[in-house]
Amino acid sequence: MRLVAIVLAAPLFADHAITCVRFSPDGSRLAVAGGNQVRITGTVEQRITSRLSQVFGVAWSPDGKWLAVAGGTPGVAGAVELWSTGTFVLQQTIARGGDVMYGAAFSPDSKSLAAASADHRAHVADVSSGGTQKRLEGHAGPVMAVAWAHDGATLASASADRSVRLWSATDGSLLRALTNHNGAVEGLVFSAAGDELYTASADATVRVWVPSNGRMKRILRGFDAPVLALDIGPRGLLAAGVADSTVRLISPASGEMVARLATLESGAWPQAVATSGSRVAWGSTDGRFSIKEIGQ
Repeated sequence: MRLVAIVLAAPLFADHAITCVRFSPDGSRLAVAGGNQVRITGTVEQRITSRLSQVFGVAWSPDGKWLAVAGGTPGVAGAVELWSTGTFVLQQTIARGGDVMYGAAFSPDSKSLAAASADHRAHVADVSSGGTQKRLEGHAGPVMAVAWAHDGATLASASADRSVRLWSATDGSLLRALTNHNGAVEGLVFSAAGDELYTASADATVRVWVPSNGRMKRILRGFDAPVLALDIGPRGLLAAGVADSTVRLISPASGEMVARLATLESGAWPQAVATSGSRVAWGSTDGRFSIKEIGQ
């Protein structure tokens, strides 16, 4: 496998860790969050200064109209800001909660937004009105990440309580709880076909689930430290940020490491990973980010 760096490893935030990286739906722009700012790279570079004290997550709406910025002040309050991607002007603040929001995800039709909150709940809000649609309760610890199934019928939430919960997007009822992890679940992503759910954990594993019945299909081992971030990469491979300072491409079928994309310097951790087409981007605790092109 040929790896070609197309953007040099660059320091974006001198005093802040990078908490999230996300490509726009068409892959032309990349949002990189750190501190209370989000930098948008692309043909024209933009910089957003959030009204939140700390930004932990960003998400582009599938229709390309919105950039959601999630964050807040730990133990005090959290929310998600909606910024227009045409002008990058703040339009409204939604999904307010009593603790920080760690991440956000738009539904496939871009009409709803789910937010992962340290208040142990997943909040679902209407994008148009900003009103709260549902507060999904049941986790015994902070919700670290949320993800929608591709058909929009199911919402998955990952928690520090070591579990993943699958909810009905229609009425908010709990469909099933996935409880086999031995550490906090840091991230999750559905397969491109939607028939598998991958979960990354502090227990140094990635687990593969069948979301339709909750069955655990396999455990991907071989990591030397907690798996902090996960996304679907080129050719269905998983791009993983690991707390041993490595960024890896792994096979979801075998857990085999197909390529080591990077080993970060000075003990920095790659706590944010994103993919678009053949590109993999990551941001680390030392405020630097990189993009690599994955060749054949």
